[in-house]
Amino acid sequence: MILLHGQNFEVAIIARVHPRSNDNYLHEILDAMRLSIIITIMALTAICVLQAAGEQGAGFWSSRAHQLYLNGSYEDAVKAYDKAIELDPNNASLYNGRGIVLSFGLDRQIDALAAYEKALNLDSSYADAFCNKGYALCRLGEYDEGLECYDKAIQLAPSFAEAWSFKGLALSIGLGMNDEALACLDKAVALDPNYYDAWINRGLVLSNIGKNDEAIACLERAIKINPKIPKGWNNEGVVFLKMGYYQDAVADFNKALRLDPSYEEARQNREMALSAIDQTQGSDLDDALNRARQAQGANMA
Repeated sequence: MILLHGQNFEVAIIARVHPRSNDNYLHEILDAMRLSIIITIMALTAICVLQAAGEQGAGFWSSRAHQLYLNGSYEDAVKAYDKAIELDPNNASLYNGRGIVLSFGLDRQIDALAAYEKALNLDSSYADAFCNKGYALCRLGEYDEGLECYDKAIQLAPSFAEAWSFKGLALSIGLGMNDEALACLDKAVALDPNYYDAWINRGLVLSNIGKNDEAIACLERAIKINPKIPKGWNNEGVVFLKMGYYQDAVADFNKALRLDPSYEEARQNREMALSAIDQTQGSDLDDALNRARQAQGANMA
């Protein structure tokens, strides 16, 4: 007897011995073995089909969408989320993920808001969706509504460092409420001392109010957390440019471009710093200070 165990498969093959002929006996043994092999192949094929069917479920497409997003394949990520949603239309996290790709990846904020609304209709206590909706609204210039969403996210999850950080940035950029912004960002880094973007945002706010030394300290903290993200080097270079430290600025912009040669803001900022170096050679102090003021137009990420 040959037993074949697969996924819900168990097959028994019995080789019957003919009492009159060894040739018949051998033929029957060979026939039984052939049949066993055929059934084995069929069983394994069925198992593979079942596994493949399971892999093509909503979880498979959601994981694929996330990986595509991380790889920068945003359009394909949206399509993958669409397939996941088709298979699991009542899953709020799938709509939230779709919104993230549309908002952060493709800058399609209106479409992202529709996705977040769907997520919140399915789960009204979804703090992450409120936070992401707030970001999309702020990107559209709707800072008051965006702040309401951040407050709702914080109400639902008081330890949500990302919501505190985004709220701080919106208060500063949108409403010019820098003291309140810094309080939110302080809360964010207290909740998560290794939160890269919170240190970046804190540096941006401090630079905007002229506290450049403190801004540099925040940006250096971010760079220490992850030196492979070009944004930190670019932003530190912008602050050095504002302070008139042009060589340091160029060095930072070069580091950002080595990490991401397509980083256009860093390239423009480096050209501005190099131009400032050329113009300050042989010029007087007043001219140098004027150029430093012009550097306020450099691009932070």
